[in-house]
Amino acid sequence: MLQIVGDHASQSTYDQVRHQLGLDRSLPVQFWHYLVNLAHGDLGTASATGQPVLQDLLAAFPATLELATLALIIGAVFGVIAGVLCARYAGSPWDFAVRTLTLLGNSVPIFWLGLLMLALFYAKLQWSPGPGRLDDIYQFTIEPKTGFALIDTWLSGDKEAFRNAFSHLVLPVLLLAYYSLASITRLTRSACLSEMNKEYILLARAKGAGR
Repeated sequence: MLQIVGDHASQSTYDQVRHQLGLDRSLPVQFWHYLVNLAHGDLGTASATGQPVLQDLLAAFPATLELATLALIIGAVFGVIAGVLCARYAGSPWDFAVRTLTLLGNSVPIFWLGLLMLALFYAKLQWSPGPGRLDDIYQFTIEPKTGFALIDTWLSGDKEAFRNAFSHLVLPVLLLAYYSLASITRLTRSACLSEMNKEYILLARAKGAGR
């Protein structure tokens, strides 16, 4: 409520906003009204934007889907490859190095790692664009037809805008891919090692089959 009215509002203003938000009712009544509104698709109003929460969620959903899909594809492909190679060369320096990297990927909080990567690759080295989906020069010139930055910039026919959208995705996609790759690699390695020690594999090796 302080975020809405500020620190220096009068008591009457506080009371009015409290009544508008329904905070002067009992907790069971507040919860019941919340469930009723939720059943009708009303998630409330965002205090930061002043717009319905559902509208803000729908506006951000394409960006989330685009980022998560690309990260999952990259993480799955390279995670499976790395996991199979680790199982094939179990105990080797390659296996030790990859397991160390995957352990870090599972241990380091992704939001903290993201801040570190921004500080290094954006602020220090300036290899990566800053936060956001597009630079300001393209932000208000590209028509958001689908909500997906890569698709919208591609449909616009502006190659520079497409490259700009792609460059903005590289760092966050790689970070999220690393997070998923860490788990996929370890699971793939464990599954392959378990399968390689089964009886039919051992029998095939005994008969001269290669690894």
